[in-house]
Amino acid sequence: MIFNKSNCNLDDMRQLVEEIKDKLINKVVFLNGDLGAGKTTFVNFFVKSMGIDEHSSSPTFTLLQIYGNNKNKIFHYDLYRLNNFEELDNIGFFEQIEEEGTFFIEWANKFDLKKYLENIVEINIEITNKNKRNIIIKNL
Repeated sequence: MIFNKSNCNLDDMRQLVEEIKDKLINKVVFLNGDLGAGKTTFVNFFVKSMGIDEHSSSPTFTLLQIYGNNKNKIFHYDLYRLNNFEELDNIGFFEQIEEEGTFFIEWANKFDLKKYLENIVEINIEITNKNKRNIIIKNL
């Protein structure tokens, strides 16, 4: 199933996350889009919608942020700085992905991860202008 939401502003994105959050729990969510498209903002809205009072920030330099607790654990990866598949193994990605929780992976399209992972939802965020985005969700 493909879901398409056009010309979203921040309030629209927040509302969309609220509407679909239950379908994302315990899934692997690939977040793709250009720099500044709103991938981290999407994760931040999800974290807040789950009642977790933590501000999510881009894990560009840390590669991984973990939010929540054992009941609602959220793993937020940013693969932007990784250059090859072996680096995923070096950071313990494949061991971590076996844990229970919801996984958001920014820049997942850099690597062919589909053959290694299950329960994948793909979210592509396209910038249409300074304040608007198209959001395309596959496999929701």
